[in-house]
Amino acid sequence: MDWALAEHQIPDSQFGFCPTRNTNQPLFNLRHRFATAKKKKMKVFTAFLDLLAAYDSIPREKFWRHLQKFKTPQYLRDIIQTMYTGCLYLLIDGDKTSEEVAPNKGLKQGCPLSPLLYSLCTNDIDRFLTVQRGAATALDSVQVPHCDYADDTALTSNAAECLQFQLNKFHKYTRFKGLKLNTDKTKVIVLFSKDTSAIPTFTYDGAPLELVTNFKYLGFTLTRDGSMHTAAEKMAGSLRLAIARVYRTGSSKGITHRKHAMLWFFQVFA
Repeated sequence: MDWALAEHQIPDSQFGFCPTRNTNQPLFNLRHRFATAKKKKMKVFTAFLDLLAAYDSIPREKFWRHLQKFKTPQYLRDIIQTMYTGCLYLLIDGDKTSEEVAPNKGLKQGCPLSPLLYSLCTNDIDRFLTVQRGAATALDSVQVPHCDYADDTALTSNAAECLQFQLNKFHKYTRFKGLKLNTDKTKVIVLFSKDTSAIPTFTYDGAPLELVTNFKYLGFTLTRDGSMHTAAEKMAGSLRLAIARVYRTGSSKGITHRKHAMLWFFQVFA
């Protein structure tokens, strides 16, 4: 991780499983683009992409070449490849057992290193997505075409044709990487658009994508009108439940009169 951060191998658009980065930053980033569009009376066309078994689909030989291309130190490449050398799996179904299988793709599930390896594998996504077709920001010279949290990617543009262009580019990227998109779970939402009949059908590799009026992204509910009310109500509801849970715990222990203890309970259990 230290080498990846020091050498800027994790792109600024990737916020997942990285020190100093969390879900608050991509949400703030997204909200800023929405606020800018509302101020400038523009629409925001957003596609929330869902990759199909992303970690399981990484071609290993191609990944090793990718690490070498980006000048990953030899000793780090050796360590990573050693972790994946000689791995054999058995498929067990009831009383049936398969022959040994030597996989040639996929990152290890449950391995703490896998999220970093995925970020390194996809750190060239900006070569495919066009910045000039991204959504506007408060700075006229800056557009943001996407933001990522691990394998969750959100594409944003201020014009329908620009979003479709980015979807086509992302398709080329997934083919290049050996990944596939789950078109059934991929959704499109258009903010600040009153007439949905005028919105074209967006497609990915010929498959139509569903247009929705709200979408839950990183635990935050986004609505077509850009309102924060729905998200705020859900967050407030969670907070009320947490406060009630802490108070019940404090009452059962007979310590509701002890402010410091209750504060500690709230920090731990809320």
